[in-house]
Amino acid sequence: TLIEPENSALPELQQRASVLPQLVEHMEAAGDAEAANDLEAAQGQLQQAVNLDPLHQRAASELSRVSAAFVDQQFNDAMSDGYADLDNGSYSSARGHFNRAASLRPGSAEAGSAIQEVSVAQQANRLTSLKRQGDKLEQSEQWQQAVEAYESALEMDASLLFAVEGLKRSQSRARLDKQFRA
Repeated sequence: TLIEPENSALPELQQRASVLPQLVEHMEAAGDAEAANDLEAAQGQLQQAVNLDPLHQRAASELSRVSAAFVDQQFNDAMSDGYADLDNGSYSSARGHFNRAASLRPGSAEAGSAIQEVSVAQQANRLTSLKRQGDKLEQSEQWQQAVEAYESALEMDASLLFAVEGLKRSQSRARLDKQFRA
């Protein structure tokens, strides 16, 4: 102001100087929030600081760093929640968490692999259920329903030994049962 009172950048610099105390408050609040591992609040405080002065380099770089850390935290939380749901057999919920993780980090090999794990676990669970169902139906001599259970398993995977053998047993017994009824 004293050296170049006619400088065209002076009004902008004065405006930036006037918001500096508020900007510093937001930066300090962001530091406190980050220390408490509340990255969402830290990101919000830094965004407010950047909104006050978009040209403040430290505020912009801190916002970028904290935003990336917050995305990482959300990704890790989504993956952890997904695996917890997968362990509990909550396949659709697990898939939802893994899809959220994939949206946070597009192209993530970890999220893609986890989504595939859900499909594999879901299929394994379905096959186990069909095996138990087939065995139970055979024990109760409901041969036609046992044939249907084993055929469903073979539609999923034609090489399943339990389904191939169970189908053979059940088909022959279902034919005998049908002949006896006739």
